[in-house]
Amino acid sequence: MKNNTTKVLLGLIILLTMTTLLGLRKQSYSVPLAPEAAQLTLGDNNMDLKKLFFDRYTSLIVSTDGKKIDPALPLLDTNLNIHKLISLTKNKSVLVFRYSFKDCDQCVGAILKTINKQFKGIDKSHIILITDSYSNKDFVLKARYTDARIPLYSAPEGGLGLPAENRNLPFFFILGNDHKVEKMFLPFKELPDQTEEYLTYCKQYLNNN
Repeated sequence: MKNNTTKVLLGLIILLTMTTLLGLRKQSYSVPLAPEAAQLTLGDNNMDLKKLFFDRYTSLIVSTDGKKIDPALPLLDTNLNIHKLISLTKNKSVLVFRYSFKDCDQCVGAILKTINKQFKGIDKSHIILITDSYSNKDFVLKARYTDARIPLYSAPEGGLGLPAENRNLPFFFILGNDHKVEKMFLPFKELPDQTEEYLTYCKQYLNNN
């Protein structure tokens, strides 16, 4: 009788353990993903990325195009010195790569690698890298381990005031000499050829403007 009771209790313990484990496993897959992340989990193929691009075209690119950024916007360099945006652009058109501490490090790293390649040995005053961080200390530490061979700046709280910011999607744009956004582009690490083509076009455009 005692043996039967022991077996029943052991069986209940095993059953309870399995039920708990299955519940935890199910819960781990029920965490909702951001729309962009959900798209990329489909396989990271070109069709997924193109769909993501066109899904976001109106809400991000169209709504951002033509927006004016305050020329007096304060940007922090890696030495914690503050510069007004206009002092960096010097009233000329520049290419801006805007990304966030929230963005995928691998994605940003791949894009920075392409930028370094495209602008190697070229006057880099035509390009600005702008990020953001939780604090000045985080920014300096992040910059130290970032392979950016172009000066990096941190945006103030609120960023640049663009609709495309804080969407987990790094982006490029040309900031005209009137400080208006134009020619915005969403790069993907899976499509490096498109990023290189865009940067080649921008270099030619900036040389003529």
